[in-house]
Amino acid sequence: LALAALWVALGLHLSSVGVWDDLYATSHVERSISLGSPRHIRGDEWDVWTPWMLSQVQTGMKIDNPNIGEPGMPVVTGSPVMGPLMLAQPKFWGFVVLDVERGFSWYWAFKVFGLIASAFTLLLMLTKGDVLVSLAGALALFGSSTVQWLFSGFAPEMIIGLCVAVLGTVYLLRAHKAGGMLAGAVAVALVVPNLLMHLYPPHLLPLAYLAMFLLVGLLANRESLAHFRERLRWRLPIMVLALLMMVWLLWVWY
Repeated sequence: LALAALWVALGLHLSSVGVWDDLYATSHVERSISLGSPRHIRGDEWDVWTPWMLSQVQTGMKIDNPNIGEPGMPVVTGSPVMGPLMLAQPKFWGFVVLDVERGFSWYWAFKVFGLIASAFTLLLMLTKGDVLVSLAGALALFGSSTVQWLFSGFAPEMIIGLCVAVLGTVYLLRAHKAGGMLAGAVAVALVVPNLLMHLYPPHLLPLAYLAMFLLVGLLANRESLAHFRERLRWRLPIMVLALLMMVWLLWVWY
């Protein structure tokens, strides 16, 4: 959290918008490269996602933006839209509470630190608290060739969604205290619409299979059934609340 806060305070990002320095005359403005080299091959990011995102922010984050496409396109293409769906898009919260530059930095911090933190926490659950193995696994996942190749797209958000969905479901079904159940319910209710807002089935379907596999391994045992039955009078209403919240967000999205 401290590193993420410092990252945002310094306005850092991993965008390849430095390519713009080669395409446009920028002698009268501050150049956009601080460290490293922009990658022209990241055209989906510097030529598509980032211009769309910044256009949305600078035009009020409305549902319709003629700079992007047909009505309703910003939601589908992963650009920020002000409204209820913003609850399920934490990567865009920086644009609501910060200036544009630091909001953009927040977006990249979410990808970097959100991926490491969520993978680390899920691995802590799977390894029953082995910190070193979990940290090594999270960093290995972050640095893997597949994740890095797709990092400027939606891969980090989808992996974060997988981790949070599994963690939230386990807390919702196994937590002893109402606070843990509620935290799990909110996580699940927000992350499922978030995942569906990143409509790329070649990634979503394998992640869904992996999530089901992990949940069966974590919950299909007598201990989990005993935990589920405990405080059922609290657990069932919270589960219904999560379902209603999820359905509401999906309806708004639809």
